[in-house]
Amino acid sequence: MLNRKFIKHYSQYNSEYLDNEKYFKDNIEFKDATINEIIEEGQTKEKERLPDVWTLAEKFMRSYPYLNYCVHYQTFYSYSQEELIWKACTKIDIQNLLIKWLKTTFETKYKTFSPRRLEEIIIILQSESRFNLFLNKLNVNKNGFLIPFKNCVLNSYTLNTFEHKPEFYCTHIIHVDYDTHVSIFDTPLSRFLTEFVNGSPLRLNLLRAMLYTIFTNDTRYQVAWYLYGPGGTGKSTLVNILLYLIGPEASHSTSLPSLNRRFGTSSLI
Repeated sequence: MLNRKFIKHYSQYNSEYLDNEKYFKDNIEFKDATINEIIEEGQTKEKERLPDVWTLAEKFMRSYPYLNYCVHYQTFYSYSQEELIWKACTKIDIQNLLIKWLKTTFETKYKTFSPRRLEEIIIILQSESRFNLFLNKLNVNKNGFLIPFKNCVLNSYTLNTFEHKPEFYCTHIIHVDYDTHVSIFDTPLSRFLTEFVNGSPLRLNLLRAMLYTIFTNDTRYQVAWYLYGPGGTGKSTLVNILLYLIGPEASHSTSLPSLNRRFGTSSLI
């Protein structure tokens, strides 16, 4: 037979136990809900956050495969599909392009990006997109200059024509179409060359031979061509025509005193 005190004590203990159990369950459920909210909030922030600068730089390079940093000229170059040439880019050009790319690629996240981090991405691009435009041009032009016309690229030695492509590393273009059916005779250029040599057929043939070695990039004869004479005789005009056709990178300006110095001729190589 149970004692009344025991029953009373047991009832009180059981009631306290049930209250504690209910509090414990409620508290655990509250903590679980809080943890889930924190996790969900973290996941939401993670989705809203942009990738790190290395990942951004890699994505940017995949979007612009023909934007490279030239180690020779120490500047960025970009190939223009519209103009069909490689063009030098300033630092501001790269910054504006990066911002435009961020706004297009991450439409809802780009505002979380700090503009101060643009410099970090540019430093990565300078390291990871390096190329040497100068050496690349030397390599593709070693068997004849590639002369870029509007409708094709002409090899001045083989006279073969090619479609424009970035691997030719053209940095200028001649804004006329190449046409094998057009003759040079009785044109302003032919009249200029005739006047340049004072109408001498022998000098004209010599001039044509020298121009041939220049256009075909043929150095096997180991000769140099000197233009000298009074002013107003067409020397600068002829040089400008050559630069227009083969591009400014194929030339180098110096002086006779500089060439006479020790190692002065090394700049011509």
